[in-house]
Amino acid sequence: MISINFPFSISNELRYKFLLENGFENKFSFKQKLYYRLLRPILPVNIRRMFQANINKRIYFRDNFIFDDFINRLEKNEIKGFEYLNGYKFSVVLTHDVEEQEGFNYIPRLIELENKYGFKSSYNIVPFKYKIDEGIINL
Repeated sequence: MISINFPFSISNELRYKFLLENGFENKFSFKQKLYYRLLRPILPVNIRRMFQANINKRIYFRDNFIFDDFINRLEKNEIKGFEYLNGYKFSVVLTHDVEEQEGFNYIPRLIELENKYGFKSSYNIVPFKYKIDEGIINL
C-alpha cells in the first residue's frame, strides 16, 4: 500500500483519486490488448505515432489535471501551514518518460549529470517494450 501524507486533511476518496490521476483506471479492452501485444511491436514508429495522434484527438482533458476539489481549496486559500524544507518557496519535480531502448540506455548518463548537480528524478519506464537492464534499474 502506498502512503502519501498531505500537509492538510484529505478524505480517503480524494486521496485515492489523487493516486489514480482523477479516477483513471488502467483497464484495457480486448482490442487494446490485441493492439499492444500483437500489432504494435511490429508497426514502424511513424505509423504508431499516426495512430496515437488520431487517438489523442478523442481524449478528454480536464481544465485542471489535478482533481477539482483540491484546486478549489487552493484558490480559496483553504490550505494553510505548508512549508517546504529549509525555507524554500517552491519545489521542482524532474521526471523522464523512457519510451524507447535508446532512452533507457541513456539513463546512466542522466544519473551521472543529476549526481554532479545534486538533482534526483523519477524515471517512467515502459515494461516489455524494450530490454530492461537490472543494473540500470538499480543505479
